Amino acid sequence: MSYNGRERIEKYLYRQLMLLEGGQKLPPVRTIMQECGVSQAPVQGVLKQYEADGVIKSSARKGYYKAEEAIAAAAFEELDLIYCTTAKNEDPLMKFHGELSHLLGSMCGESWRSVRIHYLEGDADSERIEQLARNSRCRACIIVASPSSEIGQIMSKHHVAYVNLFPGSLRLDEEAPNILIDNEEVIRTQLDFLMKLGHRRIAYLHNIREHEWIRDLCMRREAFVRQSLEHGLPLNPDWIQFGGYDSDTCRAAMKRILDGRERPTAVIAQDHHLPGIYQELHEHGIVPGKKFSVLGTDNLSISRIVAPQASSLEISRPTAAAAAIEALEKTIRGEPCEKLIFVPLQIIARQSTQPMEELELSNYGCLA
Repeated sequence: MSYNGRERIEKYLYRQLMLLEGGQKLPPVRTIMQECGVSQAPVQGVLKQYEADGVIKSSARKGYYKAEEAIAAAAFEELDLIYCTTAKNEDPLMKFHGELSHLLGSMCGESWRSVRIHYLEGDADSERIEQLARNSRCRACIIVASPSSEIGQIMSKHHVAYVNLFPGSLRLDEEAPNILIDNEEVIRTQLDFLMKLGHRRIAYLHNIREHEWIRDLCMRREAFVRQSLEHGLPLNPDWIQFGGYDSDTCRAAMKRILDGRERPTAVIAQDHHLPGIYQELHEHGIVPGKKFSVLGTDNLSISRIVAPQASSLEISRPTAAAAAIEALEKTIRGEPCEKLIFVPLQIIARQSTQPMEELELSNYGCLA
């Protein structure tokens, strides 16, 4: 029997059994046939096998019921974690997702039997996603940075329960939970933190190449410009630079910022930019946290390794992982679940940021 037979039926029945309590009735055979696009014979074959395994019971002329003792059907089995990323080879960016995938794997061990991780570099084409979804073992999935709503349609077609974790497209999936970063709040939190320290001349390093779209990064850059204007902060175009993924690109960006006619007193950047920022500040005779405030994003381990240790906005990976797993398990059970779930944010303040009155401003020349 092809995939369109037994495997499709088993995946459909897995979803149905997870939704039912012991003793509750399964959908009629005709409904199973329609949902799975198969004839009656393979449906009856799978149902008889499940009955022999003790997962379901039959009642003459009444149909099939989930067995009260169907423990195996109530347990979470295998989970697929699919990464659709354009940054697999950009090691600094993947540190965030590397920690996230490790957390997901360890957390899933508490309620799931096993986890399979798939990295799909670049735009995940529908053929590859379909290949994964149609696998008879793929019954539940967490999709990270999904590039299109088409993925969700494929998952639904193959009866795979799924959630979207940090979706990469601007248009969110309306059919499944989305665990998100509130990018407006990211910038609002960072700007508020620096402004409370007295900073008004604030630069921004981003990771968006020309003609590139990465949902979170693009939204943050746009929010930085908009919120700076709303706060009446000076917004020099030279202060918004592409920091890139390597030290040379980052240093060149910081050099352009520091060598301009007007120099800011603080910069917001990604954590992987920190070494390059620190090197260029030292090249200009500026000590981070003494003559210039540096605020990172993501609170990666590098923020605690650089000297002085860097303040950073923490996007809680443990909370995101736990939220994704909880939302997936609710989806499988048919329990109510929010479609938009935002990950908590907080500033971890360290030595790289100081109030303006404590900074030595003698080297800022033309600053008013």
